[in-house]
Amino acid sequence: MASPERNKKILLEMVKQPSNDHCADCGAPEPDWASYKLGVFVCVNCSGTHRDLPAISRIKSIRLDFWDDSLVEFMKTRGNAAANAFYEKCVPLFYYRPQEKDCVVLKDQWIRAKYERREFTGESNSLQQGYSSGLYEGILWKKGKDNKQFLKRRFLLSETDFTLRYFTKEDVSWLKCRRHFS
Repeated sequence: MASPERNKKILLEMVKQPSNDHCADCGAPEPDWASYKLGVFVCVNCSGTHRDLPAISRIKSIRLDFWDDSLVEFMKTRGNAAANAFYEKCVPLFYYRPQEKDCVVLKDQWIRAKYERREFTGESNSLQQGYSSGLYEGILWKKGKDNKQFLKRRFLLSETDFTLRYFTKEDVSWLKCRRHFS
């Protein structure tokens, strides 16, 4: 039979351990939430993104919610250090890891890259090559001068010549630029 007070006490002791006393995703001190599917302790801000990923992460408050014995046992076998050793195994040295004070968008994209897309586990080399190829192309949203509406723009970001080029149309200049970088 699950004892709510006993399980709460166990979780509060676990969150005091050096590897669990900071959010697994942004490093904020004293996390009050935990993902019982991933086995990590997270802050209230990062817990919001975890809630948006119900197939991957399930969130509970370590202070307010009821914790079943089996969930507490699972948390005992995991923790931030073990999870980060797996999910952050191959984070490129130059990749920015969000901090406590960073905006929600940075944290959201970090969490999605880490758990949803599993970009840093080393399971797929194609994801890693995209980060270290020196060239990145994609779409960005640029605010217009006159009408202040956001418009899609193709871009090329080049590490070799430290440039970001974006194009208003997919025309010959885009193709020439793309050929130049390839």
